[in-house]
Amino acid sequence: MKVQLIGHASLLISTTDCRFLVDPVFVDPHGEGIEEIFPRREVLLDALPEFDVIIISHRHFDHFDIATLSRLPKDVPVFIPEDPLMHESLAQLGFLHVQRLGNFKELTLGQTRLLTTGSDSFVQEFGLVFVDPSGVLWNQVDSVLNAKTIQSVLTRYDRVDLMLAMWQPMLEFSYQMNRSLEFPFAAYGDLLSGIAMVSPRALAPGANGFKYSGDSAWLNRVVFPVAREQFCKDVVDVCADLSGHVHALDPGDGLELDEGRSVRLAETASFIRRLHDNEPIRSSPVRIDTQFIDSNPDHYDLDQMTKEIIREVEVRLPGFIALQDGAFMAYRTWNVIHQLEVAFPDQTRIWTFDFSVRPVTAERGASPIANSFSYITASALFGIMSGIKGWDYALLGGFYRMYQKVYKATSHGLLRPGYVELKDPLALRFEYEAVLEATVLNQVKRYAG
Repeated sequence: MKVQLIGHASLLISTTDCRFLVDPVFVDPHGEGIEEIFPRREVLLDALPEFDVIIISHRHFDHFDIATLSRLPKDVPVFIPEDPLMHESLAQLGFLHVQRLGNFKELTLGQTRLLTTGSDSFVQEFGLVFVDPSGVLWNQVDSVLNAKTIQSVLTRYDRVDLMLAMWQPMLEFSYQMNRSLEFPFAAYGDLLSGIAMVSPRALAPGANGFKYSGDSAWLNRVVFPVAREQFCKDVVDVCADLSGHVHALDPGDGLELDEGRSVRLAETASFIRRLHDNEPIRSSPVRIDTQFIDSNPDHYDLDQMTKEIIREVEVRLPGFIALQDGAFMAYRTWNVIHQLEVAFPDQTRIWTFDFSVRPVTAERGASPIANSFSYITASALFGIMSGIKGWDYALLGGFYRMYQKVYKATSHGLLRPGYVELKDPLALRFEYEAVLEATVLNQVKRYAG
């Protein structure tokens, strides 16, 4: 069995009698324009070897790239999770043979066996186990493991010869949602404990070979708290048997599995060209540039964008709040005064919504007693309103931020909402799944045409 790293989660896996293209992302920037593969590389599509199956582990855009998929042959079978949106999108792109696989589904393709593994994530996703006479490879991808999943795999195959392991406990939303930026000790400890339970014969750091680019590049100091070198050291400290068997791969590198033993193959993928100018990612969450500006990267017409956003905030959003009265009950109970700040390319506009009175209206200007705050760039909001961009673009790219200080001062101390979730009115108005579906289908329409 041979594994070739194309970049991040994109792999070409060749077994005894089958070749799998996994999570193909060949273009940069990707992920709605905020991410790029790291280290940088170029995929020479004309030199890409033929493959028998495409596998897409889940719908996140750093794994499910519409632009790349539109350029691949449509008669090749595609395996995906139980995700109707992915299935519909691939059908509209023209793929003829799309098969949805549930968790722990085992397929036999000649001498190759393929098993999908489960995940504790809220996303429909799977990991992948490949088995042929040369050994057992477990590609964890982004799947979140638990003891039951690990035991299920080890019961089937006794031992994992090579594991492509999750290793980066990303702080994706921490800064934007006013959460802790301290090192994620618990999450990182869980990742290492999971690897110890698997106890593979060899290991390579798996999918996390990307960084933020453009206006989102400042997030690189926040999101990635662990250096790959540190992980490679830590995993040996946890699993001493892995000493000498941890392989850090860059795009174009590979691993060959033979009789259960793995050998690293440096720069052997002829269809990958490495690019230079790869500035390393250095975690430093206390040294970040967080100036909140809108460079309007998609070049929306400023007058149209301004008029549509003002109409949305001052007319449609108050109307939505009035119609969805029950959704805002907690806002009224806690006398929430929500302040929305929209950064336009030429100025910043602020509106305040006082939920302690009825009807709730959008009042221009800030409030000194506001206790709920959201910030969004105009182009991100306009993209969401238009079905061009999703919430992941706004939040992961740092173009949307929120914090709250909701409480009631009483003679017995401060009371807080506790378990009650006070969502941003914009997030209720533009529901996540509906926005995502519109974004994906707009991309499909663009590339299928």
